[in-house]
This record gives sequence, structure tokens and C-alpha cells, in this order.
Amino acid sequence: MARGKPSLDNAASFQAQRGSPGVGFPVTKDEEAVALAGHTILVVEDEPLIALTIVEDFKAAGASVHTAYNLCDGLRLADHPDLSAAVVDFGLSDGQGSTLCERLNERHVPFILHTGYTPRPRGMPIGDRGAKTCRSGTAGERG
Repeated sequence: MARGKPSLDNAASFQAQRGSPGVGFPVTKDEEAVALAGHTILVVEDEPLIALTIVEDFKAAGASVHTAYNLCDGLRLADHPDLSAAVVDFGLSDGQGSTLCERLNERHVPFILHTGYTPRPRGMPIGDRGAKTCRSGTAGERG
């Protein structure tokens, strides 16, 4: 088997097999720290406390994280060669995250677009790549 960066599908499969913390299958700190090992995540969020929370969660799962607090820096970091995925705020202080999402789409980098806007604002990309929307707090719930 070729060695290399683990796929995000493997991390999702691992979580599906083990379950999520607090859903009857506790994940040990060691397991949590390797779930995203080898992955580089871009977090683009202009609210420092929100950014810190997201960054710390990815680091706890073993990922390397690049953080941008505005669209300009996010666009620069979106070209990082080892980028595995991104979390992008839609309403950034210097523009809409849709510009960054287009760049990520061009590079085939999966992303999560998050926002406090309700309903979905005009221009928010929900293209044909299997994008879904959910209310705050529902993304991790199981049905």
C-alpha cells in the first residue's frame, strides 16, 4: 500500500466507525489527535474568538492549520500547495467569502462555508458539488 497523506474520506470513515464524542463512542485523546494528521486546513474567519475555536478543534484532531482574518489573506493562502480543506466565513470584513470559494472550487479543495446570515444571502455559493446547508448546531447531529 502506498504511503502518503491520509484522505479526508479515511478520517470520516474512522469517525463513522468510532462514532462522535458524546454519542456513545468516546474518542480517546490519542485517536482525536491523529484523525486529521497529515492534513492542512485553511480557516478564514474575521471574528478572532470564532477563528480560535475552529483552529483549536482542527489542531486537536492533528491537522496543520493556516488562519486568515480577511478575504485578501484567505485568497493568498488558498494557493497553498498542501491544502486539504477549508472553512470559510461568508461575511468577511473586506468582502464576501464567495470569491474565496470560487478559488477553492477551481483547485478542487473541499470547503465548509459558514455564516451567521439567515436566510442564505444572495451570492452565497451552493454549487453542484453536493453542498448542503444546515442550521447552527445541526451539522454534527445524527438522524
